[in-house]
Amino acid sequence: MSYLPAGGLLDRRVTIQSPTVTLNAINEPITAWGDFATVWAAVEPISGREFWAMQQVHAEVTVRIRIRYLAGVLPKMRITGGASKVYNIEAIINPRDQNGQLELLCSEGVVNE
Repeated sequence: MSYLPAGGLLDRRVTIQSPTVTLNAINEPITAWGDFATVWAAVEPISGREFWAMQQVHAEVTVRIRIRYLAGVLPKMRITGGASKVYNIEAIINPRDQNGQLELLCSEGVVNE
């Protein structure tokens, strides 16, 4: 466990994954997820909602994940961590462009396959 430069507690171990698209035997694209980095993070729920899609109720939670600055993190990536949670990265914020930390705004519940 460690701390962010601004004093935030990084108390969860998460893995950032990057997608790789390959073709199967009949030339259909298949997305495989490979590990990009495993880091300490602070995971904070921001909001939640339920909605109807395809005649089913779905839940979606928005979370803020704070990590130490790490070059190469992109919005097309995702984060996994504990209890089989998968977070889709929606936006990446580099506060004050100081490369001290990243704030990853993520959605949980609607998975990008």
